[in-house]
Amino acid sequence: MIRNPGLSNDCLAALEVAENLGAMVKRVDEEIHITSRGVSPFYDEINCGESGLGIRMFTPIAALADRTITISGHGSLTTRPMHFFEEVLPQLGVQIKSQDGKLPLEIKGPCRRKTSPSTAPSPRSSSPVCSWLSGM
Repeated sequence: MIRNPGLSNDCLAALEVAENLGAMVKRVDEEIHITSRGVSPFYDEINCGESGLGIRMFTPIAALADRTITISGHGSLTTRPMHFFEEVLPQLGVQIKSQDGKLPLEIKGPCRRKTSPSTAPSPRSSSPVCSWLSGM
């Protein structure tokens, strides 16, 4: 539950992406209730608007799905580098294609937790995101 939510473009884009990934989003007075039974995308594309935070949060979550999803945005987000996804996600079994390191991204999950201690991601790296999410 989110009380007194912001209604900026980034906030609205995040709610739309959460819904498109399968969450139930319900507005009740000055609250937003979000429930989910896991990642189950309704569409083959999600649009993060111009939100850099949104794309960093939702790309690993979308990578949990066992299907191909295109992740897009608009405005300045289309010019920002996304190379870090190309470095991290393949380590977790996710296929990824970009446009020379920029949007749109095409990902094909699901990401999988590494089981070998010698290949397990370091807790200080950014790659534990999918490992943590896949254990939920």
